[in-house]
Amino acid sequence: MTVEYSLALTIEQGQMLLQTANVFGMPEKLGDTTFSTAERRAANKDVQRLYSALRAKSPLLIAKRRVCFGPKEAWEEALESTPQGPVPTWKIKDQVVNGTLWIHQEVPLKFDQYILSGARWCLLICQHPASPILKPASTQEEIIEPLASRLRATKWLEKQTGLDKADRKVVELDGAQDDISGLKEIKEIEEGKAG
Repeated sequence: MTVEYSLALTIEQGQMLLQTANVFGMPEKLGDTTFSTAERRAANKDVQRLYSALRAKSPLLIAKRRVCFGPKEAWEEALESTPQGPVPTWKIKDQVVNGTLWIHQEVPLKFDQYILSGARWCLLICQHPASPILKPASTQEEIIEPLASRLRATKWLEKQTGLDKADRKVVELDGAQDDISGLKEIKEIEEGKAG
């Protein structure tokens, strides 16, 4: 039985998933985990389904073969500087529409459990420390973690990346351990004691 979900993705979230799905290939090994041929094939198939669902909401991808999620009106042509000179590209307009920036506009999607699984695989490949396409901390904080929460994948990602079992050590201070006056001031500010 197929279960269907409704979910609205921001253009930024959809763009990250579309770009990831566009180049996705499940590796045989990710950190300490080895995936069988069948597991990799299933993950790749689920991501293909995700790509198709996102593509259906991406008219520029359909019309001009540009990996741009969301309505055409959200995008504009731009020139990107490269060592070989300017190259035409597309970027999300920095414009407010209905009180919200285009990047935060939501696009409604219908998901089944396979498409949802494909989205989770994309999030894993973007967040796993051993991944060839690991995203930077800013992308993880601003896009991946909020999206993982919406997809109810946070605990699954922690388990897959080993974070659930990690011995999280606090980085020790170098040098004079007693000279932490700056840290004391920060604590006092947080507690509302400093002037």
